[in-house]
Amino acid sequence: MKRKYTRADFQMSRSDRDRLKGVKPVMIRLAERIYRLFPQQFDRRILRLRIDPRGGKRTRAVQRLLFETGASKTMDSAHLKGEAIDFVIQIKINGRWEPIWEKQLYVQLYHEVIAPAAEDIGIAIRWGGDWDGDLASNDETFFDGPHVELKRAA
Repeated sequence: MKRKYTRADFQMSRSDRDRLKGVKPVMIRLAERIYRLFPQQFDRRILRLRIDPRGGKRTRAVQRLLFETGASKTMDSAHLKGEAIDFVIQIKINGRWEPIWEKQLYVQLYHEVIAPAAEDIGIAIRWGGDWDGDLASNDETFFDGPHVELKRAA
């Protein structure tokens, strides 16, 4: 069933749009859909969604730095091709927005927002919380909840 959205639905900030430069158009459409679905599942007064500053298309130099520090496990990242986005959940604490890394929130974000958004626009994705695609995030050796990429052909 297709969802219906109104103009009142949440939109991406200018800084989030800027972070999508070089990202493939299909991934930008996915991000737009995710931003529309997010407030329907999460309380916007205390939680918001942002795109990580390094979460769009990356240069090899940035990818190497992330790889060498352990923040990435590969030099063959979909970010290098503009086929991945990292969505970070932030929580409002004492009037400031801070990133939150609660695994269960990212599992909920994937199942209630990201997967339905991908289905709505008809694309296959791979999520960093379930690399093997078995719908279980407890068997992953590297949990990367913010990461979403286009699914590569087998």
